[in-house]
Amino acid sequence: MYRMRACLAVAVLLATFPAAADNSLVILTDPNSLNATELTIAGSGNGLSILQEVPLSAAVTNKVRVSLTGDRNGGPVGSTFTSAALSSGLMPGTLTQRGQGNMMSLDVIGSSNLFAMLQQGDGNTIVGSISGIGNQAAVQQFGGNNFASFSQTGMGNNVSITQRSR
Repeated sequence: MYRMRACLAVAVLLATFPAAADNSLVILTDPNSLNATELTIAGSGNGLSILQEVPLSAAVTNKVRVSLTGDRNGGPVGSTFTSAALSSGLMPGTLTQRGQGNMMSLDVIGSSNLFAMLQQGDGNTIVGSISGIGNQAAVQQFGGNNFASFSQTGMGNNVSITQRSR
């Protein structure tokens, strides 16, 4: 059973230029749990919502690492997926982990790139890299010990990955 023992919601406005301070970050996680979030953000108009839930009996850390450079990445206000990424049913800018021992790592350089990731289960890993403009990626994994890696370079790439294990 997955329950959040406590909830920490943080809205942070970060930017490289004070006049363009419109990045948005929301973290929903148990502050006393085994979750770790590491972020580096530059640019403006970027949007992320991170949720990590662990079972009460969890013994292994969930980790999220995100690095953004550029503008309007993740899930900026009003953004929607198209094509393959739309079929995932995920919302741009959401990074969700339910379980234990999960790892997400993403490095984005460029602007107007949309992405979302979901891991539900234990021991899953997603590694992603997006470089360019107007790319979209949606990755979801269900079960345990799944591994997904993707890389997008250029303009207008669109990918959706779904994995299920027992």
